Amino acid sequence: MAKVSLQGVSKFYGKVQAVKKIDLEIIDKEFLVLVGPSGCGKSTLSRLISLLEKSDTGTITFNGEDLSNLNKEKIKNFRQSLQLILQDPYNSLPSRQTIGRIISEGLLIHSQYNKSEIKEKVLSTMSEVGIHQDEYNKLLVGKSGSFRQRVSIARALILEPKVIILDETLSSLDQKEQEMLLSLFSDIQAKRNLTYIFISHDLAMVRKSCNRIAVMYMGRIVELAKK
Repeated sequence: MAKVSLQGVSKFYGKVQAVKKIDLEIIDKEFLVLVGPSGCGKSTLSRLISLLEKSDTGTITFNGEDLSNLNKEKIKNFRQSLQLILQDPYNSLPSRQTIGRIISEGLLIHSQYNKSEIKEKVLSTMSEVGIHQDEYNKLLVGKSGSFRQRVSIARALILEPKVIILDETLSSLDQKEQEMLLSLFSDIQAKRNLTYIFISHDLAMVRKSCNRIAVMYMGRIVELAKK
């Protein structure tokens, strides 16, 4: 189960209020799209939910547990349950590590698997996202943006999260690649019972995939509706 609840969540940067008293319930196994113009607070909200930053007011809970009260061990477990995939597939991945090593990073931190078990799990996840197993020992040099995002997806999935935040994950790709990855996201969601929070400024791109749409403007959610 994965339920994220925000109540009265705000975030200030000096005198600028980037997020203003957000109330939002993300339902288990749904595909929620958070849409709005650049600078409206979407990415700030994603950082608050993923604990990359702390909110100044309000509470964020995950399956009923207040995220502001987590100890180090519980924060580690939470980061395993909720993964964030960023927009830039070139600067968000280390260029000097092999594809297999990049994908295995989370397991090296969070699991007790031995080397052969880790490799087996990585190869299985690579196949799931459409990466040939021959790429395991290769670098990302010369790889397309779409390929790199598949690596990012595999790196997130390797920990078997319950929630994935997709922060403008497809915005740097062309329309054909966007459609292919949206189809992949739908397949993975059906297989793994995932909950998605998809952040975008392009509603037309993701309208077919989502269950609900939350519209942000100037730090607030101004509209929330089912598709």
